[in-house]
Amino acid sequence: MEPEGLGLRIRRRREALGLTLRETAERAGINTGTLSSIELYYVNRVPSRLPDIARALETTVPQLMGVWAT
Repeated sequence: MEPEGLGLRIRRRREALGLTLRETAERAGINTGTLSSIELYYVNRVPSRLPDIARALETTVPQLMGVWAT
């Protein structure tokens, strides 16, 4: 998985839900700037915060990572 793919999937999911960066960050319990950085490029905080972001986006970690169950 290339890092840019994760950020792009997070942004696309957020936009599909009609959420702003601020709304999503609040739901995930993280700083808006942190979420913006995650969407733009991979940062070290992603793995530990990914479950929070997935919950905020009403999805799962595997889906955000691009791993689909068959």
